Amino acid sequence: MSLEILGTYRYMKTKEEIIMLNEMIKEYTELMTSLNESKEKANAMNKEMYKTDIKDRLADKDGWKKQLDKYAHMENFIKHKQEYLYILQYNMFNAFIVENMETIREIVNKYANKPIGEKRSENLYNELHALIPKEVMYIFSISINYRTFGGIEIYLNYKNNRHWVWIIDSGNSKEYRDSNTYSELTEEKTSDIINDAKGKIVNDIDKYIADTYEKIAVLNGKIEEVEKLYSEIRDAADEMNIWSYDTTVKKYRI
Repeated sequence: MSLEILGTYRYMKTKEEIIMLNEMIKEYTELMTSLNESKEKANAMNKEMYKTDIKDRLADKDGWKKQLDKYAHMENFIKHKQEYLYILQYNMFNAFIVENMETIREIVNKYANKPIGEKRSENLYNELHALIPKEVMYIFSISINYRTFGGIEIYLNYKNNRHWVWIIDSGNSKEYRDSNTYSELTEEKTSDIINDAKGKIVNDIDKYIADTYEKIAVLNGKIEEVEKLYSEIRDAADEMNIWSYDTTVKKYRI
């Protein structure tokens, strides 16, 4: 898959259109294949470059520079693909929430406010786990932990980070920990979760990457300005024999 055709899908979900997680998974699979092929080419290119003796490289500096430039271009291409891949993974996670949150709510609420034992929690886990496409199970997952004071916690995980938590108490229906955790998922809460996930989906990944690099460049420029100003302050302080800064009054002292 070339970079030119990346980022062409529309992932916004309205009443008229549905986020297509399967299309994302298809794009993800193609991109993974393309990325692995590019890495193999880069490795082969690197080996070929250094097969020649250093004397031959020095004798043909222009040819050697062309090889280095070609390899650098391939490395940048791979880097862009990897960045695109990371964002696509997070898109897939949020698309999964949008497409499956109503079903998750139905499953969770079947078990809410009921005594939770090992068998029932196993059944709950199996029902939730079955929703996750096998192609992305290593990217996001569902897990269940027993609570010390009864009930269980249900986690929807993105890689190693827990994103959503639901608490199923043994006969209790109250909030726990924060506003995102409930024994029973209401329609309102489910809608909030879906809207939040939709808002996190990046529609134009290439533009998002470019904008991010631009923001980083601006930030680095500001950091350089601050470092330059700090250096000037230090030089001025040395000239005036200022040797300490009193933090209590926020002033330099002789």
